[in-house]
Amino acid sequence: MKILKVTVVLFGLFLITGCSTSSNSSNNAIKVETSSQGSYKALLFVNGMELQSVGVTADESNLVVGEFIGTIKEKIPIETRPTVELTSNYLGEGVEIYSAVGITEIVLAKKDNGDYEVFE
Repeated sequence: MKILKVTVVLFGLFLITGCSTSSNSSNNAIKVETSSQGSYKALLFVNGMELQSVGVTADESNLVVGEFIGTIKEKIPIETRPTVELTSNYLGEGVEIYSAVGITEIVLAKKDNGDYEVFE
């Protein structure tokens, strides 16, 4: 009787793990996601760093707009990570990028409405 119970338990475990649909294959593409809905991170590559939008403006963060850095040279596909200076998968070509006074890890992108979006 004890052998039968052990056999049933082992068979059950074998059945559960054998029918699993998940895969650990390295062939799966990795997306750059920020939420469970599958939206992508808004990224910017500037000053040799990849920065991400934090979803707030300079005014909301009490940041002061500093020196002009440059303009976005190319908008790349949203699912791609930018690796070339002044490229973004979010900001369009020509968007002006500025430093934030006193904070080297943050840059500000001037939006069409005049607000400055924070990237860190």
